[in-house]
Amino acid sequence: CNQASTVHSAQVKQCEQKQVVFETKFCDRVGACPQYVACRSSSEADQESAHADAKVTEAGMQATHVAARRVQCYIKVVQAAHEARPALLASCSSLQPSTSHLAIVYGRAPARSSCEASQGDPCDAEWRHRHYGTEDWYAGAPPMASCSTCRAMCSSFVCPSGMIARPHADELQGSDRETCCEAKNMWAGLILRNDHVWRFGSTGELFAGRSFTVETWVKLNAVGGWHSILGQNYDLARGAGLHLMIRGGRPHLGFYSYDLHGTRSLEPHRWTHVAFVYDAEAREMRIFLDGAPAGVAANMQPLHGDTDVFVGSYENGATLNGAMLRLSVWSVARSAAEVEEAFNLRVAPTEIRPGLVSSWS
Repeated sequence: CNQASTVHSAQVKQCEQKQVVFETKFCDRVGACPQYVACRSSSEADQESAHADAKVTEAGMQATHVAARRVQCYIKVVQAAHEARPALLASCSSLQPSTSHLAIVYGRAPARSSCEASQGDPCDAEWRHRHYGTEDWYAGAPPMASCSTCRAMCSSFVCPSGMIARPHADELQGSDRETCCEAKNMWAGLILRNDHVWRFGSTGELFAGRSFTVETWVKLNAVGGWHSILGQNYDLARGAGLHLMIRGGRPHLGFYSYDLHGTRSLEPHRWTHVAFVYDAEAREMRIFLDGAPAGVAANMQPLHGDTDVFVGSYENGATLNGAMLRLSVWSVARSAAEVEEAFNLRVAPTEIRPGLVSSWS
């Protein structure tokens, strides 16, 4: 029995190795055919362009040769006796010297090879049934090794300058920067849980006297009380106390005495997209929940002062009882359409955009 088990284990290992080889070669064929077609098309286009340039040069060289031969003929007319010149001139005018020695032979590309791309993916159920499930041996010895997907994975994609790979890139399927990369100033994971507080910057750097937009996703454990998103921790003067928070279940945008309380409430234990917008030119505050307007206030003076701003704290309290992610700060008043787009996109910006100051994913 032990000997049979040993033989079986060795056979299983051999079968798994062959399965990996088979699926890998299948995937190689999947990628090879499109690559061949793309390479062939590109090469044909290059050849056509080169031939077009060569034909221009060829015609110019032939014209130069004909002109030179006729000039030689006309010189002989000038040098000839007067009575011979009319006949010579006529012959020069009709002279058509051969240019065959200047003709270029344009080679043709070889015929295209037949290329039929493999269909499906080894990790798809339909593919596994077609290649394995119809075999006689399948019922007694189904494939046991992990499948080898043909789909491009972000782990093999090189992010362009100014961007870095997204977290868990080795688990993401894709071969483009939108899927696989994020800007260098974006960090993965939840940036705030419960009473963790980070210094974010200062009001003078980011908010005072100017337009701004703050967007984030929030999930509250309870809707009662004050839950700060961004705030100041010092004695506050009128119009100089930034506090963006959830107050009594509703979003609240305030400068201390210049405040806007949202018209709709968040639900506990549910992720909600919140956007706070201040338009300095219009002197207007706006709040959005899940991409839809949730409050507006006019005749609001810009924030002033220059003190530290913290994530998750206001007046050394009002910490967030819940979680927050994808915090983005803009130096512009984003439009309702842009806020709605951010809600529908459900990811942090993947590249530096005009007006984007900071973003954490």
